[in-house]
Amino acid sequence: MIVTQEQAKALRRKKADLQLKNYEFASEIGVAPRTVPKILNGDYKAPKRIYASLMEWLAKDYWMQQKKAHSRQTIKPF
Repeated sequence: MIVTQEQAKALRRKKADLQLKNYEFASEIGVAPRTVPKILNGDYKAPKRIYASLMEWLAKDYWMQQKKAHSRQTIKPF
């Protein structure tokens, strides 16, 4: 599976938001630290296990944020 430029950009953004160093990011997704630059540059042909781990990591907090945002919305009466 190919990690696209857009996916790499989203990974870089989340990594920066969490202020993770490359070795911390590598540990979270289960890859060797030397693999991180390849992933973050994009157009990386990742094995299925790594690709799945990256996409799960990327989506993990997104769903929590969406759930919180949805629960904050109030329903206005007619």
